[in-house]
Amino acid sequence: MGGAIPRRSPPGRAVAGWLLVALALLVAGGLAGTGVTATGEIRVGVPRLPSTPDPAAVVSGPELMVFRLIGQGLVEFGDRGEIEPGLAAQWSVSRDGLTWTFRLRPDVQFHDGTPVTADDVVASLGRHVSVDEREEPGASWGRLFDGPARLVREVRAGESGTVQLLLGQPFSPLLAVLAHPSLSILRLGEGQVLGTGPYRWGEERPGQLALEAVRGGAGEASRPERIVLYEMADDAAGFAGLAPGGALHVYFPESPPASSGAGLQVLSAPSWRVGLLALRTDRGALRQKAVRQAVALSLDPGLIQPALAPWAIPLAAFLPPGAWAAREAPPPAYDPTRARRLRRSEQEGAPRWPRSSPALAGLCPSPTAPATPRGRWAA
Repeated sequence: MGGAIPRRSPPGRAVAGWLLVALALLVAGGLAGTGVTATGEIRVGVPRLPSTPDPAAVVSGPELMVFRLIGQGLVEFGDRGEIEPGLAAQWSVSRDGLTWTFRLRPDVQFHDGTPVTADDVVASLGRHVSVDEREEPGASWGRLFDGPARLVREVRAGESGTVQLLLGQPFSPLLAVLAHPSLSILRLGEGQVLGTGPYRWGEERPGQLALEAVRGGAGEASRPERIVLYEMADDAAGFAGLAPGGALHVYFPESPPASSGAGLQVLSAPSWRVGLLALRTDRGALRQKAVRQAVALSLDPGLIQPALAPWAIPLAAFLPPGAWAAREAPPPAYDPTRARRLRRSEQEGAPRWPRSSPALAGLCPSPTAPATPRGRWAA
């Protein structure tokens, strides 16, 4: 299931299930019947506000939603999941797949009116590149930028104002990674964050963050002047804020509501969020192909679905249906007998390895979803 977005009026347009897109669509389409106009204010309840203006430090959907509104990446996802130009007008990749070159749009400015240069992009993306591996697992995209085996080796300025990403090996999904809101091109300073999106980081108060509309951009006529985000203690407080006389127009709950409640409409749809349990295959027993095959064959779909419901569904392919480059795939095989045979053959013909290998991270589609080491799933 995707994130449920209760609101107090019928939608003015269809709302995508992905949390990061939902509010952007609501802003673009307006909130008919709420009294919010293009010169008004939208009040949105969220489970948590960003604790820092650095998008690299946040992982939850509502937090990333903020940076989607204030910043842009080199490329972006379109309404149907296709890759579209963002700050980059065009891009190309070398024959060996190791050098990606992005040509920037010449007309883009930060919120303070200064132009976006190749040096700004290099500084914004290059700060993620590190030879040291993170001690604590973070967002999945971070593993492409840090550690001795990192994928992105360098971010540098190229000729004629271009930006180049140098890779350690070919990686065709790079554009999809660069479209992530955490990789928005921002200029971070002391106590401020400057982006290129339709909203700027505004006034902060305890439990509140105001986003102010940037004048002169596309879609300005239908854009509310302010989006005020309120951090809600729990879902009960969030739904209370939607009640008659409450302060909220929209609330992003932490869990799907059992019912919409009087006067509320719940907007919900499958999202493109994919959770993974990543295992280290460079050490221990999982270095052996037969062991990895045995693990895959041991995953019982009859146990996976009940463990994930109602948060997600098991995913057979690497991308959820409808996503860019998604392909249909048959359900994964479940054959514990063959798994035991593979394991026995590996033990008889290979050195004895430790019984388990450390997991890099288990990424759940919801902060409260059950963490279960049973493969990949789509939310």
